[in-house]
Amino acid sequence: MKTKARKVGLLFLSLFLVAATAGCPAPVDELDRLTSAELEERIIDALPAVETVQFEQKTVHKFMDKVAGEVVDRRTTSTTIGVIDMVRKRSTATSTWVSSWREAVVSEGEARGYFVDGVYYSKRSEPEMPAQWIKWEGPWNPMTLPTEMIIRWLNMSELELLGTEKVRGFNCFVVSVVPDMEMFFQEQMRKLQETRHAFPEAVEELPSPQELEAMIRDKLRDLTFKLWVCKDTFLPVREHQKWTGVDTFGDLEVIGVMDTTTYFVYNQPVTIDLPPEAAYAVCREEFFDQPVMPPEPPPAIP
Repeated sequence: MKTKARKVGLLFLSLFLVAATAGCPAPVDELDRLTSAELEERIIDALPAVETVQFEQKTVHKFMDKVAGEVVDRRTTSTTIGVIDMVRKRSTATSTWVSSWREAVVSEGEARGYFVDGVYYSKRSEPEMPAQWIKWEGPWNPMTLPTEMIIRWLNMSELELLGTEKVRGFNCFVVSVVPDMEMFFQEQMRKLQETRHAFPEAVEELPSPQELEAMIRDKLRDLTFKLWVCKDTFLPVREHQKWTGVDTFGDLEVIGVMDTTTYFVYNQPVTIDLPPEAAYAVCREEFFDQPVMPPEPPPAIP
């Protein structure tokens, strides 16, 4: 039987992974006479000019696990829609997810989050669980934003120019991102430490730095990261990540992750204001100190 920490560790890895595929940088694109290095430079130059962005992220986690000698398929599908205002330092996102086991839905829920005036606000809604807004102060961290993450990965990577393709009406370059793996490991360590600092109540469920490095080095297989970049603006239109991991400790478990992010609108006016009910959010420390109350039983039938 696997421990909770090991399963949480694999999920943690999937949330913070930006994958890579092996290959040599393409020489020159025959259609546009642009080298991979030149394209990478233009993307990096274009991204800091982003002031606002709207995006949608779809993620699928697939698990194959052995339970009592039987291989069981599990799946979690989530969709996140977000808006980020980098000038005013505000952001909001809504995520919905559905988890299934043997093709039957076992759980589903929704989470809403805001960052406004230096404070994070979050509400998670699940069946039979009380929904409560919680809040905590924290720094604006642009490294968690999609466009800033792409800049960081490009700075530690090379591009393989795969060709061109039209996406949502935009003519795009299609590139494969090939990072330096040692820099990749260091980046995951940095993210782990940031998460431990931001969510101290989850420290016991997060992997240690040694466990995370072992998961990355020993368990990841078939990693790919593709990026579609608009040929006119050099801004991302879509990115796709995919990887497979194998946990061979105890019962065999295989986890596969597919993640696709689509960027819809750049540098258009956006309004990000807290909903009225978030004004009654409780502090995170107070919320996690409360005892967990079971749902009330249904009324007795006479």
